[in-house]
Amino acid sequence: MEDTPIAELVQEARSEFSFEGAADWELAISDAKRRKICLANNAQQRAKYKREVLTIPTADVQGEDREQTIDLFPGVMLQAKVRLKQDGFVNGSFHEVVSTSPLQVRDVDDEQTREVDPAWATEHLFLASCVTQSSVQGRTLRGKVRVHDCGHRHFTHRSLRVCLSRAQHHACLDLRE
Repeated sequence: MEDTPIAELVQEARSEFSFEGAADWELAISDAKRRKICLANNAQQRAKYKREVLTIPTADVQGEDREQTIDLFPGVMLQAKVRLKQDGFVNGSFHEVVSTSPLQVRDVDDEQTREVDPAWATEHLFLASCVTQSSVQGRTLRGKVRVHDCGHRHFTHRSLRVCLSRAQHHACLDLRE
């Protein structure tokens, strides 16, 4: 496999792995692409959600000089970014918003629900409808997985292996540019 050009392997994988419709998980190589997809997904989900939402600023705007906000409501997936285990949160752990008043999130792995201060969430939780490929190494993602950035200059043979091995079944994979 390592001898075959990555573009050829991606093309072959695209012909084998695809699905229509929404993905449960989206993976990207670049953080800029991840943020763009997350904000677009958040806006689409928000348009469908008719009840009150909690809007918080996000610290997830590295190198950008404008403030961004995210809308939180039940069902929104978040990922923790903490240095050490903090208040029951582990770096890279996934959490689903359960309620917004007060803000409560459920850990996807241990299924514990925790109340979270919105100011703390601003600093330590970010949208996870799209995550970087490196943040899910060693994790199995349940549901449909869409892989973006397959043409990115940093998308390698290893990237392809990691992305393809995250889904539970080949019918749950889709590769995009």
